[in-house]
Amino acid sequence: MKPLDLLIADSAPLYRQGLKLLLTGAHTRIREADSIHGVQRCLDGAATPDIVIIDARLSGLQSFAQLAAISAHSATLLLVDGTVKLAADRLRSCGVRGVMTKTAPTAEVQRAVRQLVEGAIWWSDDGGRPAAVAQTDLTLLTQCEGEIAALVGQGLLNKQIASRLKRSESTVKRHLSNIYRKTAISGRSTLALQTARIARASN
Repeated sequence: MKPLDLLIADSAPLYRQGLKLLLTGAHTRIREADSIHGVQRCLDGAATPDIVIIDARLSGLQSFAQLAAISAHSATLLLVDGTVKLAADRLRSCGVRGVMTKTAPTAEVQRAVRQLVEGAIWWSDDGGRPAAVAQTDLTLLTQCEGEIAALVGQGLLNKQIASRLKRSESTVKRHLSNIYRKTAISGRSTLALQTARIARASN
């Protein structure tokens, strides 16, 4: 079982430590960053985080473009001090997959992370209560994209998928880019978890 790789990005050491204690598990790797530069270093490393839990007031975080860049690599859960109603559409367009208040109950934080792992979206309303969770819609995919998504769910690498489907590796990569764009899934590990979940449900 592949460990879940989390990055907690918050300027407050005490808050980072609290989240780390809350989310630590047998199959969880947790890293920390205290600024946007620390986040970027993690994203540029060999192992990209599956989920980035990031404070909206993180040192150096100044634009939606920065959030979009993070969300292109990892599922992003944004922590806010209050309502984000006015910016909700913009955040979604940046690929942010979850928003919750920093005062949310611990059980809600754990549930939000589980939902993001499964490829779902977690959004809190103005009162900090969890809004409806939307599952990723894989029905938007073409037949070929669906086949590739299913093979990713089986753990195959791009080269193996290309060989199986008798296509070039670059074609597989292009289809994967289309899959991520259509479904708003942020990375390979999330796609694998989501397709595996769907496969289990259909058996």
